[in-house]
Amino acid sequence: MIPLVALLVLLTLQASPGDIVSVNVTDTATLTVGDSCMYFVDNLQPSINATPGEYEVKIGINCTPGLKEVYADGSVLAQIDVNETTIDYQAYAASLEKENLALQKEVESLKEKLKISQEQIETLKSQLEDLQNKAKMLGIQNELQKQQIEELQKKLERAKTELQKKKSDLDELEEKIRELNRQSSIYRLATFFMVSLFVGSFVALVFVARKE
Repeated sequence: MIPLVALLVLLTLQASPGDIVSVNVTDTATLTVGDSCMYFVDNLQPSINATPGEYEVKIGINCTPGLKEVYADGSVLAQIDVNETTIDYQAYAASLEKENLALQKEVESLKEKLKISQEQIETLKSQLEDLQNKAKMLGIQNELQKQQIEELQKKLERAKTELQKKKSDLDELEEKIRELNRQSSIYRLATFFMVSLFVGSFVALVFVARKE
């Protein structure tokens, strides 16, 4: 299937050497020009692999008058009628020189922008490296904190164990104290009984002695 191509909505156009005309492609095709004095602006070549879109064709300053063809996959799709014209080559050369100077300035501007972009990239790389180092340091600190937390947890467990042991020892001491209190009470009762018995016996002896 031959793609539909329109050259500024016309199949035949009037153009002069140095002009640029546009080709609107609605399907995929290989476009070629029929004269080496013309070329596609996108790649500066006489042929281009086109996808749907618009393509510019430059009519070279050295193009001779007459019909020039544009082909799509080998079939003629448009004609350009190049007019005969008298060119002031000095003026044209001056125009080219001016355009060249403008391009040089644009190139210098782009170089400066590129330099600034490269400096920004280096700055960003440095910042990224700093952030990575900080991340590593935070990772190390985090690991140390984990170790400290684990050590504190171990100490806490040891303290809990020691506390439990102390509580157990305290319970034993309290039980011993209660036992000693019981023994002390019994001892006091026994002592009181012995004293009472001794006093009673002594009183009885005294009483018997007086009777005699």
